Amino acid sequence: MAFVSTQGPTVVDQTTLMKKYLQFVAALTDVNTPDETKLKMMQEVSENFENVTSSPQYSTFLEHIIPRFLTFLQDGEVQFLQEKPAQQLRKLVLEIIHRIPTNEHLRPHTKNVLSVMFRFLETENEENVLICLRIIIELHKQFRPPITQEVSCILLCDVEELLYMLSV
Repeated sequence: MAFVSTQGPTVVDQTTLMKKYLQFVAALTDVNTPDETKLKMMQEVSENFENVTSSPQYSTFLEHIIPRFLTFLQDGEVQFLQEKPAQQLRKLVLEIIHRIPTNEHLRPHTKNVLSVMFRFLETENEENVLICLRIIIELHKQFRPPITQEVSCILLCDVEELLYMLSV
């Protein structure tokens, strides 16, 4: 009978994985990397995100990925065709942001993340706006950050349209 280990990756494995995933995230802002390749890399990060969040290097990882994710999302073009790799990639990055545990490691990034998410309410496609709304709601539930000009964004948005999207 063979022994099967139920433990997660070792510290050395985790360090190697974290370096690999940091390279994947860095590739997001590389214009020479095709969207299909970026999508595959982010899918791997997404599939192993629980290992990332349980790693001792998680806070350092977060310090690097949040600015890269936000830069990628802000610099990229809004996509309206779901089958395009660029749209799938944008959606996946937003989903990863939504999956980041709302703990003290995320607190320093809350203001920047919220600022970008509020701006996206006006510009992103409907599918991505829903994820942005979930991120906003989760961050507000956990951290209760003060909001000022972002509120005017929501008031200017078509409230009926937002309610319709939330009900879907």
